[in-house]
Amino acid sequence: KMDPVLIIDIVKVSGSDKCKYELNKPGLDGILAKVEDRRVALVVGVGKAGEGNSFLMNKIGRHLINSKRFCRSMGGYDMDECLSDDTVIIPDPSEPLYGFEWNTEMNSQTTRGIWFSQPFIVHKSSGEEVAIILVDTQGLYDGFYDERDWSTIVGLSLLMSSTLIFNVSKDLGEDILPRIHSFFDYGLQALNLIGDTVDGNGRKPFHDVVFMIRDWTRRDPPYGLEGGQNYRNAKFEIKGDQRATAKQSRQMIIDSFESYQCFLMPSPGLVAVNGESGFNGSANQLSDDFNTKDEYVNEMAILSLDKPFSGRTQLTAQSDDLIDSIKAKFSFHKKSTDEPVVQELTALLAQTLDTAFQSIYTENENRRLTTTNDMITELVDEFKADINEHITPDDYISDHTLAKIVDTKREHIIYRFDMFCAVESQLFDSHKQRDAHTDVVPIMPYKDSLSSYMRDKYQANQRTNTQRRDLDTSAMETVMSNLMKEYEDELELWIEMSNTEDRDVFLSEARLIGTRIVNENKNRYNLRLNLRELRDQIQTIASEMVDEFEEHVKSRRRAEEGLMKTVIHWYNEEIRKENPDKKFIIPERLEGIHLDLVRLCLKKFQHERGHITNDRYERITRDTMEVAYKKVQDENDQNAPTIPAIGIDLGTTNSCVGYYDPGRQNPGQVIIFKNQRRNDVTPSCVEYRPNNERPVVGEEAKDNRLANPRNIIFSAKRLIGRRYDNPEVQHDFVDPNTKLYPFEVVDVGDNRAGLEVDVDGVVARYLPEEVSAHVLRKMKEVAEERLGYAIQNAVITVPAYFNDAQKEATKGAGIMAGLNVLKIINEPTAAALAYQLDRFDDIQARKVLIYDFGGGTFDVAILKLQMGQIEVCAVGGDNHLGGDNLDNNVIEHCLKEFYSRTGILIDRTSAEGERALRLLRTQCEREKWLLSEAMSATIAVDNIIAGHHLVVELTRDRFEELNEHLFIRTMQCVDRVLIDAGMSVDDVDDVVLVGGSTHIPFVKNLIEDRFGGKLSTRLDTEKVDPLQAVAKGAAIQAAILNGNQAQKHRTLRVLDVTPHTLGVRTTGDVMSPVILAQSRVCTPFTKIYKTVCDYQTDIDVEVYEGEDAVATRNDLLGRFTVTNIPPEEAGRQNISVMFCVNDEGILKVRAEVLSMGTAHEIEVTEYKGRLSMDELLKRRH
Repeated sequence: KMDPVLIIDIVKVSGSDKCKYELNKPGLDGILAKVEDRRVALVVGVGKAGEGNSFLMNKIGRHLINSKRFCRSMGGYDMDECLSDDTVIIPDPSEPLYGFEWNTEMNSQTTRGIWFSQPFIVHKSSGEEVAIILVDTQGLYDGFYDERDWSTIVGLSLLMSSTLIFNVSKDLGEDILPRIHSFFDYGLQALNLIGDTVDGNGRKPFHDVVFMIRDWTRRDPPYGLEGGQNYRNAKFEIKGDQRATAKQSRQMIIDSFESYQCFLMPSPGLVAVNGESGFNGSANQLSDDFNTKDEYVNEMAILSLDKPFSGRTQLTAQSDDLIDSIKAKFSFHKKSTDEPVVQELTALLAQTLDTAFQSIYTENENRRLTTTNDMITELVDEFKADINEHITPDDYISDHTLAKIVDTKREHIIYRFDMFCAVESQLFDSHKQRDAHTDVVPIMPYKDSLSSYMRDKYQANQRTNTQRRDLDTSAMETVMSNLMKEYEDELELWIEMSNTEDRDVFLSEARLIGTRIVNENKNRYNLRLNLRELRDQIQTIASEMVDEFEEHVKSRRRAEEGLMKTVIHWYNEEIRKENPDKKFIIPERLEGIHLDLVRLCLKKFQHERGHITNDRYERITRDTMEVAYKKVQDENDQNAPTIPAIGIDLGTTNSCVGYYDPGRQNPGQVIIFKNQRRNDVTPSCVEYRPNNERPVVGEEAKDNRLANPRNIIFSAKRLIGRRYDNPEVQHDFVDPNTKLYPFEVVDVGDNRAGLEVDVDGVVARYLPEEVSAHVLRKMKEVAEERLGYAIQNAVITVPAYFNDAQKEATKGAGIMAGLNVLKIINEPTAAALAYQLDRFDDIQARKVLIYDFGGGTFDVAILKLQMGQIEVCAVGGDNHLGGDNLDNNVIEHCLKEFYSRTGILIDRTSAEGERALRLLRTQCEREKWLLSEAMSATIAVDNIIAGHHLVVELTRDRFEELNEHLFIRTMQCVDRVLIDAGMSVDDVDDVVLVGGSTHIPFVKNLIEDRFGGKLSTRLDTEKVDPLQAVAKGAAIQAAILNGNQAQKHRTLRVLDVTPHTLGVRTTGDVMSPVILAQSRVCTPFTKIYKTVCDYQTDIDVEVYEGEDAVATRNDLLGRFTVTNIPPEEAGRQNISVMFCVNDEGILKVRAEVLSMGTAHEIEVTEYKGRLSMDELLKRRH
C-alpha cells in the first residue's frame, strides 16, 4: 500500500492567527531509507480543497501498480520489477476507490500539510533504478488557513516536485491565472529569482507542471493530453489586447517551467458528478468517456512481444480485435464489389482466420505448459537454496527467526507463482483445480521431500540451539555483571582524582567511559551481548553516581571553606598585631606587610591542604588573602589625612557640584556650590573661541548659541562613548533632514563619534569626552573658588544604563579635566545616597524606586536601604530619552503650526533654516519650564524666516499630548525594572523623583497614579532639590572614599549590579552570557566551555558587553588567548571561564584549563578601543 506519511505539518501558533511548519524528520528519513541512493521523481498534486486531489493521486497510484501487474512500460520506465514488497494489486474494476492508499474518501480533504507515499521503485529502459513518490497536499481555499499558507503549500510543492499536477475544477479563467501566478511567485522568491527566472546555466527554476482541467460543462473531445495541448496553446497565447497582469501571469508560467502541459479530463458521468448514493469511485460506475480517458493516462498498453501468452481468454480477445480490424479493412477496400460477393468473401476470410487462430492457440498452449513447468522447477530450487543459505552447521538461530525465514520465503515463492498464473482468472482457477499428484508438473514429490528434509534439519538445529542459548545466557549474565563493576569502579576512581565541581563535566565523563566500555565489548561478543540492556544499566549507574559526585564536591568545598576561614582569621590577627591602634600606614609599607604575610601563610597551612592540588591551594589562598587585604586598604585609606573631594553630576543639559562638609558646625551636611552667576546648576555648554582662547563653559556659552551656533557644543553627553554609525547618532546629529543640533558630528576614526568646530577657518575635531572635560574642569573651578584651595579627588555620576564604553569615556573626561576620579557611580545610586543621608541609623529596611528623568537620559533603579548599606536590586533606563526629546517634540509642533498658517516649510539644511531652528529651540526650552506652573504659554519668534513671525499658543494639555508617548516609555522602563527586581508596586516603600523633567505635573501624576501615596517628600526643595540630588549623593560617596572626610558615614556600603550582560564570543558569532544583566557585582560567575576542534591547543577569549545574541553587535571589551591546552579530540578538554566585576566596575576575567590547572587572567581596564592613559594626560586641560 502507499501507507502515506505526514511529512510537513501545518500547526496553528497559540495566541496568533499565524501558522508554523514542522518537518517530520523521522518519517522523511524512513522513506528516504527505502529510496537509498536512487534518483527520486516526486509527483505532487495541488488544488482546491474537496475537489478530488486525493482521488487523482489514488488513480495515479493504481496506474503504477497495474502497469507493474501487466508488465508494461510507462513513460520510458520498465515496470517489470517489484514496486515494493507490500504492494497490493487491485485488478477488479468494481473495486471501490475510496479508502484506498491515502485512507481518505473521494471528496474528503487532506488536511494539515503535505503527505508522501511510500516509494515505487521502477527501472528505466537504460537499466537505471528510479524511485517515484506520490505527494498529496493540503487543499487550498479550505477556510482554515489564509492566502499566505496556501502560497507556502504551493511554493514548497514547486521546490521539491519533478512534476506538479495543478488540479483545476473550472476553466483557467482570467480570475484564476493571477492566483496561480501569486502561488508560483512564492516559490520563485525562495529561489531569489524574482524578475530573472532563468539561472546562469540556462535552466528554468522548476521542472514540469500539468494543469488537470476538470471542467465538465463545456469541454468537447478530444480529451486527455491531445485536447489539453490544443487548449494550452490557445489559453497561454499572449495577445496585444490582454491586460498587463494577464500577460505577466502567462509569461511567468512559460518562463518558469521546463515544460507546461494541460490535460482535459472528461466528465466521469452523472453518478459521480452528482454524488449519487452508492457511488464508490469504481471504474464500472464511471462514464465511457472517462474510462477512455484512463486509456490516455494509461498509454502504456503495448504487448510484451518477447513473452508467451498466458491464457485463452487473453489471446482470444486480442485475436478477436485483430480479426475485426482485418475484416473492417477488407470490407472497406472491396466496396466496389457486389454485396453478395463481399459477404461471401468476408465469411471465407473469417473461416480462414479462425483456422489460423486454432493453430496459433495450440502452439501457444504448448509454450505455456513448458514455461509453467520451468517456472515451478525454478521456484522449488530457489526455495531450497535460500533455506540452506540461512542454516549452517556451525551456527544457530532462534526458533522464531527460523520460522520467520521459512514463512517469508514460502509466501514469496507462492506469491511469485500466483503472479505468474494471475494474468487471466481462467488460468488461475485451472491452476487451483489441478491434482498435484498427476499434473504435468509433479509438485507433491518435491513438497514431501522438502518437508521431510526441513523437519529433520529443523529439529536437530533446534536442540543444538537451545543448549547453546542456555549456556550463553549464563555466560552473558556474568559478563554483564563484570562490566557494571568495571564501570562503577572507573567512575569512583575518576571522582576521587578529579578536581572539577561541574556536574555536566562529570556526566560527560560518565558518558565517555560508558561509551568506551560498550564499544570495547560490542565486537567482542557480537550479538550475544544485549547492548540495550548494557546501555540502560550504565545510565542507571551514572544517575546513581551523580549523588556520590555531588556529595564529594560538597565535602571538598566544606574542607576548602574551613581552611580559608582559618586563613582569614590568622591574617586579620597578624594585621592587628602590626597596627593595634589602627593608625594610617603608608600604602607601600602596608603592601610589604601583606606580601610577607602571604608567603608565611602559604608555608604555614601547606600541610593542611589535604586533597587540594598545590596550584589550586596557592591560588585560592592568595585570592582569599587579597579580598581581606582590600578591606584593610579601605580602612587604612579612611584613616588617611583628609583631602577634600567633591561630587559632580555631569548632566546632559546642566551640571552641578557638591561637597560633603566634615566641619564641626554642620558635620555631614552637603553643600551645593553656586557658580559665578549664583546658580546651583551650570549649563553643559562649551564654546570654542578664536586665538587659542580658553573655551567658555556655562551660561555665557549658552547665551551665545544664536551668534556662534557651529562652535558651541551642548548635549555632548548623548555622544560620549558612542559609535558614529549608531542609528540614533545618525538621526539626531548627522542626517541633514532629521538632525536637531547645529554643530557638526563626524567620524574621528575607529568609528568614534566626534565633534568638528571651525574657528576663524581653523578646523578642529574633538571627542565628546574632551568637551565634557571642559564642563568638569568648570565644576572643579567652581568648587575651588568656594573652598579656597585646590581640588583633585572627585566622584562623577553617569546614567545607570551607560555601558562600559560610556563609563570609561566619562572617567577619561575626568582625567583630562585634571581630576583624580575616585569612582564612577550611577545617578540613581547617588540619589539614593542623598535620600539615605538622614536615615543612616534606620534599622528597618526600605525599598526605594529612583525615577531620574533628566535632560538627556532617563534612569530608574530599585534599591534596598538599611542603615549603612544600599543594595541595588535592579537598574534600567533609556539613554536616548530626556528633556531634550520633549523640546524636540515641541519644536516639531511649532514648525507644523507655522507651515499650516503660512505654507512655508523651513529648510533645515539652509543657513536661514538653521538660524530659525536655533531661535525656536531657545524659546521652546524657556516656555516649557513655564508650563510646569502655568496652564499655557506662548512661543513667539519674530522674523523667524522671510519676514514671517511665529506665534504658537501652547497649552499644558497640548504639551502633555505631544509628549505622552515619551512619558509612557518611562513607565515601561519602570515596569521592566520591577520585573527584573522580582517586585510588584506594593513592594516599593518610597518613590524618589530626580531630574528637571520630574517638575512636569503630568509626570508627577503618572507616578502617583501608579504608586499611590508613595511619592517621597524627602527630596522636596526644602530638603534636596531634584536638580541637586545626584550631585549631593556623589559628594557623599566622594567623602566616604576620601579618608576621614566622612567619619560619620564611613561604614556606608553600596552593593551594585551590572546593568548589561557580559559574555564571550563562541562559535558562529554567538554571544554566550557569563554575567547576566542585573547581577550582583563582586560575585564571581563561571561557565564551562569545550574545545571545538580536534587537537586544539589554544582558544581566543573575546569579552563583549551587550544584550544582542550576535556577539560582534555588542561592545568588545577585551581579548586574550588561553594556551597550552592538551591536544585531544574536540569536546574532550574543558575550559572554565570566570567573570567578576568589582565595585569599581573593573571586570576581571579568568580562564582555566581544568585538566591542567593552568590559568590566564586579565583585568579589562586598559584597552577598550578608547584613549590610553598617556593620551588622556596629553589632553589634560
